[in-house]
Amino acid sequence: VALTRKTAAELGSVKADAALKAVKEPMGAWNWCLFNPDYSFVNAGSLSVPEMVKWLAPDQFYFGILRLGFGSGRFRRTKWIFLAWSGAGVGMVKRARAAGERGAMKGRLGPVSVDIEATVAEDVTLTAIIDKVRRAAVVDGDDVHAAEDPFSVDKFMEALAEEAAASASFFGDKGLQLTGGAGAKSAATLL
Repeated sequence: VALTRKTAAELGSVKADAALKAVKEPMGAWNWCLFNPDYSFVNAGSLSVPEMVKWLAPDQFYFGILRLGFGSGRFRRTKWIFLAWSGAGVGMVKRARAAGERGAMKGRLGPVSVDIEATVAEDVTLTAIIDKVRRAAVVDGDDVHAAEDPFSVDKFMEALAEEAAASASFFGDKGLQLTGGAGAKSAATLL
């Protein structure tokens, strides 16, 4: 079953600082936030990368933070990603001005595990972001011969379902219902 929820912009009553605080919490109601280079709030959401990508306008420059979880319970790993989105339609002057705000925005958004600079939607697909997290992550006790990848789409879907259940009362729903038992199949319902 696919889950739909309103974003912060659609709710209209969510403030930037509250949304950012929720993203920085391991199980907060929001798991992504986008800001203009002047820190004016664009939007926040709870359905991760596929939802966020819908708000990346080709003629805009945004900074954002994204929380990705992998696994659940005591096996959960959480990573925060800094995003600098510069759509293909952004002019050179606007791009240069916005890029000049990068350091200040990183400071405001807080520590992250991975930085991503993107200009096209292909740079911010779920699989592309998970791949960057996987390459940047060092897991205690990692065994290169381990059969199970801790940073897989299945582990992401498991964590997203846990997050959605934790925030179900906030959104007034039942959370994300994984179907078929496999995260990849469930990811298809979300994507």
